[in-house]
Amino acid sequence: MKKTLIGLFALLFTLSTAANAQTAVSTVQQKAKETKKEVKATAKETKKEVKVQVEKAKDEAKAAKKEVKKEADKAKVETKKAADKVEKTAVKVTQETKKEVKEADKAVKKETKEVKKEVKETKATVTPAGVHLKKDGTPDKRYKNAQHLKKDGTPDMRYKENKK
Repeated sequence: MKKTLIGLFALLFTLSTAANAQTAVSTVQQKAKETKKEVKATAKETKKEVKVQVEKAKDEAKAAKKEVKKEADKAKVETKKAADKVEKTAVKVTQETKKEVKEADKAVKKETKEVKKEVKETKATVTPAGVHLKKDGTPDKRYKNAQHLKKDGTPDMRYKENKK
């Protein structure tokens, strides 16, 4: 009898634990299903939030691109204006230098004409009669009829023609 009682108790114990185990498993399964639903719901919410944040980031990036384009366009316009100014000043400088060169050429031509006139005047230092003339046109006394003269212009007395 003891053995049968022990067997019965063992059987009852196993049945009760099995029933408890089944209920525990079913409750765990239910909790797992609930947590899956919660995880899915939170995943959906986070996906929505991520989409919203991505869209905001895209909008901000587009706005930043527009601003950068505007700044780049402004910079292009400013550089074009600066380049135009530089070109205008370069053109002015070249025109001024051309004018200065023309004026200098004219001045050089005038000077050459004057020098040519002076050369013509100074070429006439010897008259056809054999008298040497200075630049101012007065006769040069150093050249008296083939006399031998010293550096100061006085006749050199070592020669017969000067001893008279």
